[in-house]
Amino acid sequence: MKKHYKKQLGFTLIEVMVVITIIAILAGVIISSVNSARNKGKDAKLKEEMAQLVNLAAINNSDYGDYCNLQPNTWISSSNTCATAFTTGEHASRAQEICNQIIENSADDPVYIPGIYPVGGLRLYSGTTTGCSNSFSFMTYLNKGKWYCVGSSGRSGEYASTPGNPGCFDNP
Repeated sequence: MKKHYKKQLGFTLIEVMVVITIIAILAGVIISSVNSARNKGKDAKLKEEMAQLVNLAAINNSDYGDYCNLQPNTWISSSNTCATAFTTGEHASRAQEICNQIIENSADDPVYIPGIYPVGGLRLYSGTTTGCSNSFSFMTYLNKGKWYCVGSSGRSGEYASTPGNPGCFDNP
C-alpha cells in the first residue's frame, strides 16, 4: 500500500524572511531617491526665489535710486523676521512673501556657529552697517550643503560653508 502525503501549502519562515528583506532593501532605495529628488526641487525653488528677490531689488533701485528698502543687513531665519525686515517701500509685501518662501525651503547649515549666524534662512548683506549701499548680496543655504549667493553685480554661485564664513559676503 502506498502512502499519500499531503503537500504543505504556504512558505517556510526563511522564504518569508528573504522576501521581506528584499522588499525592505527596495523600499530604502526608493525612499532615498525620493528624498534626493525632493531636495533638488527645493534647491531649484530657492534659486528661483533668490532670482525674484534680485529682480525686486532692481525694481526698488529703479523706483527709489537705492537698495535701502531691501537691505536690513541681517540674518532672517523665521517668518516673523521676514515681516520685520521688510517694512518700507511699495515692494515690502512682495519681499516678505519671497522671504517666507526662502525660509520654508532653505536647509540648516551643519557648521552652524552659535552667536555668529543661524542654522538656515536668508542673509541679506548690503556692504555697509550704516546707511544705504549701492550693492547687495543675498545668501541662503541649499539642501545639497552649499550656500547659494546672488548679488547686485549680476553674478550668482554656490559656495562651500566654512566655520565663521557662511558663503559669500560682499557681492559675489
